[in-house]
Amino acid sequence: EPLPESYSEFERQQYPGFGLGLVLSSGDDFTLRSSHSVETQGHLLPQGLAFLQHYLSDETQWTIHAPQQSWEWRKQ
Repeated sequence: EPLPESYSEFERQQYPGFGLGLVLSSGDDFTLRSSHSVETQGHLLPQGLAFLQHYLSDETQWTIHAPQQSWEWRKQ
């Protein structure tokens, strides 16, 4: 699915349409922290697919970078 023209300058790769929805609630299964960052490199996957890749693996900690923010996930 092509992005609207006004957004196309920000995406360099094409992906089929997808959606990711999460229901977040209190608990101790995950810890999530955000921090300010300056992204200097591109990523192979969009943030939603990168999250799924890590979530479905055996990794217990990962960071997903965005242009102005990083999200550090920890699985307990």
